[in-house]
Amino acid sequence: FTSPALTGAVLAVAGLVIAVLYYRLEAGRAGIGAQAPELVDVAVPAALERAHVALPDAQAPEVLGQVEQFAQAVLGTLAAFSAMLVLYKTGVIRNSPRFTKTLLIAGAGYLLFGLLNMLLSAFSVGGYQSVYSGGGILAIAVSGFGVVLASFFLVLDFDYVDQGIRNGLPRAYSWTAAFGLVVTLVWLYLEILRLLAILRGQD
Repeated sequence: FTSPALTGAVLAVAGLVIAVLYYRLEAGRAGIGAQAPELVDVAVPAALERAHVALPDAQAPEVLGQVEQFAQAVLGTLAAFSAMLVLYKTGVIRNSPRFTKTLLIAGAGYLLFGLLNMLLSAFSVGGYQSVYSGGGILAIAVSGFGVVLASFFLVLDFDYVDQGIRNGLPRAYSWTAAFGLVVTLVWLYLEILRLLAILRGQD
């Protein structure tokens, strides 16, 4: 279960389905009958077919280990999504200009850190090794921060959907909402997958 194509295809399908269902649910509650584009009905089977083709041959123990880690990452993503949705809907966490500004600054800083870490480790500048290399408390803390940050970005996606429905935006904007939610879910999944790898002792 090591093919990036397989992982990406399955995750994209799951994220797109979640995004579309969430948007349809919120639109239905608003009584405006908004629907996601019908292209989803074609994209989902096609992605699943490509995922099946991408599955490589591997030894049973290795496959089982990869499947278990993949399943844990998917379940962790769904759990984080559900938790943030409940917190948002109950009003525990609400979006605001200050909240958005804080997240954007944190996100930009985390992105810059990731790029520097990748470049320095790739070219071994001064013998530098990736923060995530070898695991340890620092690697777990940084990866955990990424999981929390990605989870909070879901609030921005939820708020965007709510505002779009309240303002009666055209149906075409449902793609923007779905795409934003899928991107955040993919990011969250990758952060959880990296955290699991660190905890399992995999560099």
